[in-house]
Amino acid sequence: KSVKSVYVISGNDSFLCNVAINLLKEELVAGFEEFNLIKLDGTDLKENDYNLALNTLPFGEGNRLIIINNINNIGIKLISEFNKLPFFNVVVAVVQPSQKVDGEEVNCDHLNSVELKKYLINYFKKAELEYVPSVLDYIIDISNGDLNYITNELTKVVGYTEKNEVV
Repeated sequence: KSVKSVYVISGNDSFLCNVAINLLKEELVAGFEEFNLIKLDGTDLKENDYNLALNTLPFGEGNRLIIINNINNIGIKLISEFNKLPFFNVVVAVVQPSQKVDGEEVNCDHLNSVELKKYLINYFKKAELEYVPSVLDYIIDISNGDLNYITNELTKVVGYTEKNEVV
C-alpha cells in the first residue's frame, strides 16, 4: 500500500481516531518515534513553525510523522500546498480539522450496529467468553455506539468473568 503525504483524521468516535493515529505511528515511525514523531497544536502556529516541521527530513530510515491538532488557516493553506508535492518521507496527520483540508480522508464516525456487533462478537471470542445474543444489543444501546465506552465496559466484563462463563 502506498503512503500518502497528508491524512485527514476526523469523525465522532475518538476511539477510532486514536486507532487511526496509532496505526500511522506503527506503520511510519516504529523504532524512531522519539526522533520522527512530532505533535503540534496548530492554534497559534505561524508559517515558519509549519515550514520547519514540514521541511525537516526523518532521522534514520523510514518516515517522519507530524500530527496536528487544532490546525489554523495558515496551516490549512500550507498543508494543501504540501499535499501537492511529491512524497518525500514526511507524513502529516491532521486531526479533527474545523475546515476542509486536502488529503486522504480517514473517517472515524461511529460504527453502525452491524459493525458494532461484529466488534463485540470478536471481542468476546478473543476473551473466550460465551454471551447471550441480547447482551450485544444491550451494550450497543447503552453506549450509543461509542467505542471508548464499549471497550471500557468490555474490559470490566472480561476482568470479572471466568473463561467460558456466559455473559
